[in-house]
Amino acid sequence: MNGNIESGMEFAEQAENYFKIESCPTMRALNVKTCDFIIAKKSGVQTRVFLIEAKSSAPKPLQDNTTQKEPWEKFLQNICDKMVTTLLVFIGLKVGRHYSQLSDLPDTIAQAVLGDLSITPCLVLKEHPPYALFQISDALKIRLQPIVKSFVLDQPIVINAEMAIENGLVNRIIS
Repeated sequence: MNGNIESGMEFAEQAENYFKIESCPTMRALNVKTCDFIIAKKSGVQTRVFLIEAKSSAPKPLQDNTTQKEPWEKFLQNICDKMVTTLLVFIGLKVGRHYSQLSDLPDTIAQAVLGDLSITPCLVLKEHPPYALFQISDALKIRLQPIVKSFVLDQPIVINAEMAIENGLVNRIIS
C-alpha cells in the first residue's frame, strides 16, 4: 500500500511538500501518537502547513443520550491529543531538539522559517456529509482554543474527502 493512502483516501504527495510524520524515524524513536501527515502548500511567499488526521468516519455527536457520550468524547480527545502532539513534535523538529533530525522533514518545510508558517490543524473525514461537519468542527475549536491562541495557529478545520480534493489535499477516494 502507498504511504500516502489513509482511511480510504489517497493524499496529495509531492516529496518536497509531504511528510508522513507518524512513520518518520524521530516518531518511531519517540513512540507517541501523531496525526497522519503534514502537507505544506505554498502560495506566493506564504507557506501553509496542514497537520492532517484522516478518519473514514466519526461517531455521532453527543446528544442527550448518555450512551453516545463515551465514543464521542474519546474520538474528540484522540483527535486533539494527536494534533497537539504533532504540533509539539513538528516544532521540536524545526528548532532542532535533541531527538530531531531536520533531514526528517521535506525541503519546503525544513527550509521555511517556523515563525513565517501558517499552521492549520485539519481533520479529514472520508464519509461525512458536509452539513454534519460543523458539530465536530465546533467541538475541536473549543478544545483546541488554548493551543490555537498560544501558538497563533489557524483555526482547526474539519472537511470531508470531497472538500479535501477541492483543496488539493486529497487526490482521490478509494472504495
